This record gives sequence, structure tokens and C-alpha cells, in this order.
Amino acid sequence: MLSFAILLKVINTNPLKMNIKKNKKGVKLGIGIILGTVVGYLTSNMGLWFVLGIAIGAALEYGTYNKQS
Repeated sequence: MLSFAILLKVINTNPLKMNIKKNKKGVKLGIGIILGTVVGYLTSNMGLWFVLGIAIGAALEYGTYNKQS
């Protein structure tokens, strides 16, 4: 347990302190695809729910993109 704590301390102390811009583009699309796949598997209708998951995820991405502009 102690070695894990030391490892976390080494990882968290970055001497360069680089500014990394996190890009969250496509996260909602991915969530839509995953949810569509799960619902499609549960209802035994993968074709329909996979496409609906993509459509819902894309709509959420589009709404977020328009809100930021």
C-alpha cells in the first residue's frame, strides 16, 4: 500500500507542469453509441438502437457545439 502511495506522488509531481488542453469532443457521441448498443442488446434489436444511439449522441454533440458558439 505504501508503494502505491509513493507511485501516486511521483505521478502527480510533474516538474515541467505542461499545459494540456483536454478535448471532450465526441464524448457524448460515444455515450450515445454505448447506450444504443446496450439497449439494442437488451431488446434484441441491435440495428435500430445502434443507429438511434448514434443519432442521439450526434444531436447532443450538435447542441453542445451550438451552445458554446
